[in-house]
Amino acid sequence: MEKFKEQVYSYGVDIFVIDAFNKVLFKEGGNRLQQINDVLTKLTSFAQINDVMIFLVAHPTKMKKNDAGIYDCPTLYNVSGSADFRNQTHDGFAIYRHFGESEYTEFVNLKTKMSFQGEIGGKVEYEYHKQSGRYFERYQQPCLKPLNRMNEKEDEFEEEKTLKPCSPQKAFINEDDDNDIPF
Repeated sequence: MEKFKEQVYSYGVDIFVIDAFNKVLFKEGGNRLQQINDVLTKLTSFAQINDVMIFLVAHPTKMKKNDAGIYDCPTLYNVSGSADFRNQTHDGFAIYRHFGESEYTEFVNLKTKMSFQGEIGGKVEYEYHKQSGRYFERYQQPCLKPLNRMNEKEDEFEEEKTLKPCSPQKAFINEDDDNDIPF
């Protein structure tokens, strides 16, 4: 928590990611469920007091297959360690991969505290584009624009498609500058 405070007050950081919570080390002995509850309470209080967002990535326990031989989408109660992951969170989501003939990934809303933030049970399906390393909405064409150009219109982006590609190193060298950075 002290490192989080340092980041907030020194650098203005307002989004934190803890990935994965399952790797957080707790003190030996004591009640593990109580320790998880205490950490979640501290994180929630810290987020509210400092007006920051904390993303907590937590993996489910070993899931069982259903009658069709497929793993069901985990719920917040399936997170390894405690039901407090469901009870204390304001918003909870699952990333669930479907394997087999039709591979895709679902983003599932499991819990939403404020109704305007989304609908519980709402889902969005994504496919993975290996060449770009990006996910895109299922049944849509992947957008291959650079991430920093996503809001530009398609015709503005078309001009750049005709440019010759260069190595990543050349992208950082100003050809007008005699003090090129050696790579």
